[in-house]
Amino acid sequence: MAMGRPKSTLVLDSELREQLESLANSRSLPAGLVRRAKIILLSASGKNDREIAPQLETSRNTVGLWRRRFLAQGVDQRRASCPISSQDAEDETQSSNALEYSSDCR
Repeated sequence: MAMGRPKSTLVLDSELREQLESLANSRSLPAGLVRRAKIILLSASGKNDREIAPQLETSRNTVGLWRRRFLAQGVDQRRASCPISSQDAEDETQSSNALEYSSDCR
């Protein structure tokens, strides 16, 4: 029997899944960005927060946070309090990497 609140179904189209898989398999992107992409992919595969957290060596709260943000805001997960720098805007035009936020806010 499942415990807790039921989770909203997370469905990814093929283009978004490919983009997230590319991020998740990257060795040159920041570790946090890679982890967030993995959280979304594992969640979309049907795993719950309790299964994902130990697999990615993070907390259930972190998994739930990024899952909720993805459902509410989609792919672009920039922190609202962080201004987008000109470098961020340039990076965004060169590559539409998902789930990034300004390096100034870390």
